[in-house]
Amino acid sequence: MPKVRELINFERVKDVIDIDAISDSRSMVEKYVITPSLEDHLVSIFNDLKRSTHKAPQIIGGYGSGKSHLLAFIITVLKQPEMTQYIKNDNVREIAENLGRNYAVIHWELQPNDVELSAYFYDRLELQLFEKYRIEYSVPETNVID
Repeated sequence: MPKVRELINFERVKDVIDIDAISDSRSMVEKYVITPSLEDHLVSIFNDLKRSTHKAPQIIGGYGSGKSHLLAFIITVLKQPEMTQYIKNDNVREIAENLGRNYAVIHWELQPNDVELSAYFYDRLELQLFEKYRIEYSVPETNVID
């Protein structure tokens, strides 16, 4: 008679994910568990991203609820469209495969500092656009009156 551990293939889920240090994109997308409720949210997010003027989704949850894993999943799919083939959920995969354009993904953590939030954001934006995509972008002066 087989033992339970011989019948079940259990793989430990990483407790904390560092979005900047994802080493195996395929595995991360392939093993991402999409519940029916999460499927609805992902379908909504990806459908919204297909629009020319999309909204920013707000992701709220308690510590350990999977916010970083969700972001890592979305970021990986947007940065590496070829990874969509490994999405296990048919509805999410179909929508993700048909987003219709490439995305520049900028992500950063808000650090405590004495800099105005918009200045910090645009500094990170300019830096990452150039470092990741070789896109030179300068924020237009906002205090100028035409």
